Order: sequence, then structure tokens, then C-alpha cells
Amino acid sequence: MSTLEILTDQLHATSLPTGWRWSSLSDLLVCMESGSRPKGGAVGINGGVPSISAEHMTPHGTFDFSVLRYVPRDYYDNMPRGHIRRGDILIVKDGATTGKTCFVDDSFPFDEAVGNEHVFICRADAQQMLPELLFLWLWGPQGQCGIRSSYQGAAIGGINQSFASALQVPVPPSHQQGDMLRRLRNAFSKIAAARDALRQRQEASTALACAWHRDA
Repeated sequence: MSTLEILTDQLHATSLPTGWRWSSLSDLLVCMESGSRPKGGAVGINGGVPSISAEHMTPHGTFDFSVLRYVPRDYYDNMPRGHIRRGDILIVKDGATTGKTCFVDDSFPFDEAVGNEHVFICRADAQQMLPELLFLWLWGPQGQCGIRSSYQGAAIGGINQSFASALQVPVPPSHQQGDMLRRLRNAFSKIAAARDALRQRQEASTALACAWHRDA
């Protein structure tokens, strides 16, 4: 029995709150696809449409666009798949950061962008589960454990689309999802504020120590 099968059995042995249900990730998505890049990659292309890869995805579920890659406009126009929309969930599919997950929220700065061939673009069926709520579960410890349990390969391993059929997600009733998401957003906002305050104090402490050594 595979690790994912063992995890699935353990999850199903765990009772869910009344009205909740288990669903495979694949059944909660309207599509899951990857993009592509021109032959030779995106290095050296200085303009066009942003191409999003694992290097742009942070462990916090957000993005870092300090170094951008592009695909040419004509290449983008002819891509049959891989276009990123707000509300999409991106999952790294191979390499050392397999499973890293980010959410394309309203702060995403590009109206047009694509994923490259190393990223799954997952588009949730909002009638079943709110996209951001699904992202938060996939980004959390249970989701990450489930994703990574499908990892295959040695040197440069990863996951394929079959992981989505095997991964079981707990789905709350639709009428509860909005309130759950508001509560989670509020909690994460407080965590982010505390993290920023801690960083500022650390920077102030470092600056004070440097000033003390300089003046000593």
C-alpha cells in the first residue's frame, strides 16, 4: 500500500463534522494544466507576458516578482493552455520544491500571465469549494503531506496529474465556507502583523548593536 493510500485510509477513519464530505482534489477542479516556454526557455527574453515558475512562489503562499521571466506576446497568443487567472491555485510539480503552493488573489499584479511547464495551474469549482479555502487546505500541513506523498523519482522527481485523483480533501458545506474563510483571513492577517512587528524589532536591535560597536 502506498503512502498516499495509507494517508487516505487514515483520513477516512477520521470523522468529519456534520455536513462535511470527502472529495478527491480532481473532482473539485474545473481544470488542471501546465504552461510552456519557447524552445530554449525564457532566459534572455526581456519583454512580453510574465512566465511564472517555482522561483516566483514563496513558502508563504505568495509571490516574489523581483526577477521576472517572460514569453513573447505571439507565443502567448498561441498557447492553448497555461494562462493564469485570478483565483487560480499554483502547485510546483517537480524538483526540490515540489508541492509548494500559491494563490492568485486580487493583489496579483498582472492581467496576463502564464505558468511554465514546472507548475500546475489548478482552477477550482467555486460551486463546490471556494478557491481560496481550497488553497489554504492544500498549502497547510495536511495538504502538503498529501501532495508530497505522491512524489516519484530520484534525481529530479515530482508529481503528475494523477496525484489530484488520489488526494482527498475535506469539503465543508457551502453555507459555512464564507464564514470560515473570513475567520482564516483574519487569523492570517494577525499572524502577518505579528511577523512584521518581530522583523522590525530584530532590525532595530541589529541597528542598535551596530551603532554600539561603531561608537565603542
